[in-house]
Amino acid sequence: MAQLATDWTEVNVDPTVTTINGGFIRSHTIVAEHLNTNAIKSFGKYNAQTGKYKDGYDRDPNSTYSTTGSFFDMENGNIFTPSFSIINTIPTGETLTEGGYFKGNVTASSGYIGGWTIEDGILYYGGKTPSSTSIILKPGGIESNVNIGGSNPKNKADVKKNWTLTIKDDFGVTTDGYMYATNANISGTITATSGTIGGITIDSNYGIYTNGKTAADSTKEGFLI
Repeated sequence: MAQLATDWTEVNVDPTVTTINGGFIRSHTIVAEHLNTNAIKSFGKYNAQTGKYKDGYDRDPNSTYSTTGSFFDMENGNIFTPSFSIINTIPTGETLTEGGYFKGNVTASSGYIGGWTIEDGILYYGGKTPSSTSIILKPGGIESNVNIGGSNPKNKADVKKNWTLTIKDDFGVTTDGYMYATNANISGTITATSGTIGGITIDSNYGIYTNGKTAADSTKEGFLI
């Protein structure tokens, strides 16, 4: 059943009644293949005692999100909901910033965000192969054997794989804890059982030395501790 309304503000909206006021239609449910309108706003619950609907949409001025309900402003390209908003045109008198806003978790297995590429199990910038321009985060590690910057060893068997974080040619960490850095400033305690620092060899069996593992092997320019 439909009824014409002469004063829109005085209309009592019954769930079984569709109210028409000039170019406005208010109804409990509208089913249509096409809908041409400037805006869609949430209605609240119907109050049988007053015979009216409670306003289902509310938003505080300068608030990015609505407090209740949703409002789709097709004319200005704005959407306001309690957890998701798109602001294309700043409402008159407000100081919001244009853009898209989300609350809660965002789940994605692919896509782009701020120049970063999202793929299943990997996040990268500038390419998903280690290079002088790429930054890669892959918790499971990069399966192929690659070198990061100056980490290129003479023995090809020592080429590292399973890099889980790489930053250009400057830094890399593998899933088994190997780290490469071009310029590290480390404070605190360093524990090592092997390796080299500035030509000094650290060996768990022979100690710290240069030029030889024994006093006989070492030259006068070297030392053995």
